[in-house]
Amino acid sequence: MKFLTTLYILLSMSVVFTAITSCTKTELVPLEEKTSNRILEYKVTNDAQPLSGAIDDVNSTITLYIPYYSGIDVIVPEIKIETGAILVDADKKEINLDGGIEPVPVDTIGYKYHVLGSDDIIRNYTLIIKTQAYPEALIAGYSFNASTSQINTTSPLEVVAGGRVNILGNFESTSRDLRFEATHRSTGKVRSDLLALNTLTINHSNAYYQAQLRTNIEADSGLYDIKFMHKGRTTTLPPLRLTYKKPGFYDAAESSLTAWTKKTGDQVVLKVRSNQAFDNSLNGTIIGLKRVYMIIRKQTPGGPTTVPADFPESLFDTPIELEIISYDRAEVKLRVPNLPAGKYEGNSSVSGIVVNHASFALYFDYEDATGWGKNNLSAVPFFMQIL
Repeated sequence: MKFLTTLYILLSMSVVFTAITSCTKTELVPLEEKTSNRILEYKVTNDAQPLSGAIDDVNSTITLYIPYYSGIDVIVPEIKIETGAILVDADKKEINLDGGIEPVPVDTIGYKYHVLGSDDIIRNYTLIIKTQAYPEALIAGYSFNASTSQINTTSPLEVVAGGRVNILGNFESTSRDLRFEATHRSTGKVRSDLLALNTLTINHSNAYYQAQLRTNIEADSGLYDIKFMHKGRTTTLPPLRLTYKKPGFYDAAESSLTAWTKKTGDQVVLKVRSNQAFDNSLNGTIIGLKRVYMIIRKQTPGGPTTVPADFPESLFDTPIELEIISYDRAEVKLRVPNLPAGKYEGNSSVSGIVVNHASFALYFDYEDATGWGKNNLSAVPFFMQIL
């Protein structure tokens, strides 16, 4: 009995010792470290109202909703990231958060931001841009019907290639993200560059938005059906007919016409009077050009012409050929003819782009298929200094 009691006491002490030993022992368990490579904040700084992206760290996405009335076409972001991390490009070069972040066009798909943590682990965020469409259908046309106070959405328009077009519509935004898909009715050819935006404003006289566009001078003539897209909405414009018209070159701001201070053989550039006005009479397109020549008049209705002393009498009132270096629909490059050096001064009479008479007159011949014929008086340098 005494033996059993002693054994019981010894077993109890062993259990207590084991328990005490287990409780006081310190076991070091390594903690899982958290990678610091997150974007904490994404803000748009170039809109009139604050816009912030919704950051999803699980799927590594930034979703940005742009209201329909926003006028921005690019996103200029401000980004905040975790301490110790840096924003890098695809080559792992650091991007300066203060001014080094590139703007992103609002129509961009799949744009990536790369955040490099202090442990060299990169998290790649995908930017998802969603433009909220205006709740009403897109309405657009080339003219406004004052009697109904509505946009005319059915009347077609004819314009010279290179000329301007006005579009009125309920855009509800000054965003310049206007897109056009033009299909040529005869050939079926589709082009997205037939129309390009000059300006977009609010027309205060009728409360609609007005887009001033320019037509592509390189486009084929003919009738086009046009699909118009703006900020998530789509409509069909009335048909647009593009034509070619014999060009005029009287526009000192656009051509080498104000004064020629050149040597024989130098190049001069004449640009057509296109994209200048909505009046088709002021626009033109160069096609089928065969010949350019100059006539120096001894006398015009405006008075005599002054030429260098050694200018041959035989050169007055006779064609002097100008070499055509090259030309396209918008401009022609010519070479200055072989003329005696000195100052040439005269006079001219011009109405719009029509040259009535000039001391130094440039004439253009075109291929028969154009219907424009030969001897077209179309340009005039106002002064010449041949070096």
